[in-house]
Formats: sequence, C-alpha cells, structure tokens
Amino acid sequence: MTGLSELLEAEPQAAVDTLQRRLRSINRIFSTQIDLASALALRGDVQGDVTDYARAEDRLEAVLNRDAANATALFNSALVAERLKLYDRALDYLRRFLNTERSDPWRREAEARVRLIESKKTVN
Repeated sequence: MTGLSELLEAEPQAAVDTLQRRLRSINRIFSTQIDLASALALRGDVQGDVTDYARAEDRLEAVLNRDAANATALFNSALVAERLKLYDRALDYLRRFLNTERSDPWRREAEARVRLIESKKTVN
C-alpha cells in the first residue's frame, strides 16, 4: 500500500500509518545522507583530499533539493563550502540557515561563522 491507495479506500488510519512509515524512512535517508557528507568532509580534512568535499557537497545538495529548509544540511553545506574556499556560497548557506533555525546556540554559532567568513573574504 502507498498511503494514497488507503486514502482512496477510505482507510484513514492505515493511510496515516503507511505515510508516517514512509516519512520516517525519508527522514532516515536525509539523516544518512547528511551523516555520510560529514564523514566525507572529515575524511577530506584528514587526508587533504578536496574531492571528498565535493562529494560531501553533492550529498548535502541532494538533501536540500528535497528539503530546502533542512537546517542541518544548510549548516553543514556552509562548512563544506568554506573548506572549498567558496566563501560567498558558504555565506549564502549560513544566511538561509539563519532564516530557518530558531535554536539560540546554533544561531550564535552560525552568526560567528558569518563574521569569520566575512573576515576571510576581506583578507583574500
């Protein structure tokens, strides 16, 4: 069953159950993509291989293409873009993050990163 078919058959509880399972599955896929991107970026840090940053960026972009307001993907995308010295892109991700994130500690971290990246831009 797809959830939609259960709706059409007037089985709302079955539809809710199916759609909730599908949603959890999608969220796990997003979470796994983000975790894999983090691992790739860390490996890039350790091994000094920028292709890992590009792979991480691809994974995060896949999440953002399906969920443009995913705060974790936005923040991590900013970190990866910063490592690639794509400062304007990093700032864009951080600004988008700040438009979605409500947690004060994460907002403070993002605001500090904005200041840091802006200072890097003026040096280069």
